[in-house]
Amino acid sequence: MKIKLGLSFLWLLFTSSMVSWWWFYGMEEISKPNSAVNLLARKRMLLWEGIFFLSAIFLGGFFLIYFLYQDNEKNKALRTFFATFSHDLKTSISRLRLQGEILREEEFFHKNKALQRLVKDISKLDLQLENSLWLAQLDDLKLLQEKFSFSQVISLVKSDFPEISIEMNQDMELVSDRRALMVVLRNLIQNALIHGQATMVRFHLKKEGAKILIICSDDGKGAVELPELESDKNYLAAKSSGIGLKLCYHIVNKIKGSLYVKKSDGRLEFHLLLNQRTG
Repeated sequence: MKIKLGLSFLWLLFTSSMVSWWWFYGMEEISKPNSAVNLLARKRMLLWEGIFFLSAIFLGGFFLIYFLYQDNEKNKALRTFFATFSHDLKTSISRLRLQGEILREEEFFHKNKALQRLVKDISKLDLQLENSLWLAQLDDLKLLQEKFSFSQVISLVKSDFPEISIEMNQDMELVSDRRALMVVLRNLIQNALIHGQATMVRFHLKKEGAKILIICSDDGKGAVELPELESDKNYLAAKSSGIGLKLCYHIVNKIKGSLYVKKSDGRLEFHLLLNQRTG
């Protein structure tokens, strides 16, 4: 990396020097009278300098493109490795989680606090691995346009959070990517559960022209310090510290929606606006 940066700096310095020399030389030649200029000598000098200058620009540009291509291939290989590793690890965690779901049905489960904490930690780890997997493939993500009801997504998400109550004011049909929306909702609920110690999450749906607005609120303790958020819709991308909310922000952008935060009665509300136009 240091060699590439050094070569790029030298190429920039050399080409800048050549351009500066030609500029000052041209200005000086223009100011001379025609009788004082040796045209043949100047022509030969400019010819060879021009050939050398163009060769340097071509070679420098070629190697810059080559280095960029190499870095891009390395990044692709790293993303592929990370995605494969996360997928394999998530498969193993999902098996553990399935065993935990089976244990939930046993009578001794509710009496064993350590076992309850273990199952909860496995669910949390499963979500973190899923976030890592989505983050690794975010640039190459291909999303679908599916028709489904919001209640279908909520019923799937509910099984991940048995300790929290999830409510909604009404059901609506959505046109979006079901898996992407599930990841967003899971992270919003997880955020309310961990950071707000919420016991209930509410989803308020309403139609706004060709868009559907989903407002996520909870009964948690709220934020201790609330910045001015109404005018800053990039808060999630710039200020949030966890991977979950940032991932939600980028996924919603991918599905051509918007996700931002507002204050309401000393609490944070997440506003998810989904475009329902197909095509």
